[in-house]
Amino acid sequence: DFDTIIVGNKYGPKVTIPSNIKCIYPYSFNYGTQIKEVEFLPDSKLISIGEYAFCYNKIKSITIPPHVIEIGSSFSFEKVIFEGGSKLSLCEQWHSIKSITILSDMRPDIIRLIKIGSQLNEIIVPPENKRYKSLGDLVLYKSKEDSDDFDALLCAIETSCLATPSNIKYIYPYCFFKSNLQKIEFPDNSELLSIEEHAFSSTSIEMITIPPHVTKIGEYAFEKCSKLRHVNFSNDSQLRSIGKYAFSYTPIETITIPLHVIEIDEYAFEQCSKLRH
Repeated sequence: DFDTIIVGNKYGPKVTIPSNIKCIYPYSFNYGTQIKEVEFLPDSKLISIGEYAFCYNKIKSITIPPHVIEIGSSFSFEKVIFEGGSKLSLCEQWHSIKSITILSDMRPDIIRLIKIGSQLNEIIVPPENKRYKSLGDLVLYKSKEDSDDFDALLCAIETSCLATPSNIKYIYPYCFFKSNLQKIEFPDNSELLSIEEHAFSSTSIEMITIPPHVTKIGEYAFEKCSKLRHVNFSNDSQLRSIGKYAFSYTPIETITIPLHVIEIDEYAFEQCSKLRH
């Protein structure tokens, strides 16, 4: 079976990938400046797309077949649609991507990697998706597949002020990373349990009140929040750990560590020059 594309035709307006192809080598269609469309035939067995395979062309959108496991760097597409049941587990940074569509379940860390390394400003989640859900500019995720509860904040695109739903238990890594978030509020009955690594780093929030059931603040969670001056905890806070560099490089002025904290990792308050106690 000839199941690998080493070099493709770069001179037509459309590329059609046969269903038996499992691997597209790096640079296969690189500098195919006339290519405007790539089509994968039904029942595609494609597993791997190499780096620069479809770079420097006129393709604006691509639909990734469900069996693709890895995609190399330097995609030049603005819009990517992931077919239902996507098995993607490895991707490089795709700087050009502005929109992705998630038709069904896929690994949340892959979505996070795409967001960090791209110009992403739109995530489309169709209503029939059972694992992900759109809520305004937020993408919610079910931490447990057999649950009916979308209990995790996966990522935010463009939001400056947010009132979180009470059922949210987890704020996932890089959720608000480098977003324009300025204010976040939690309801009195918040079920939030953990704030993961880099969740709020490099945002513009000025203060935050950590809900009482939070037990963990992850590494770099609020690092480089250049306007963050006040961090408040309730008297019944259940916080147990503060990760390394969690509040580093912030202008925090005061903070009272809750009674149940048993671990504060090194450099948690590194370069907090205004911190008094």
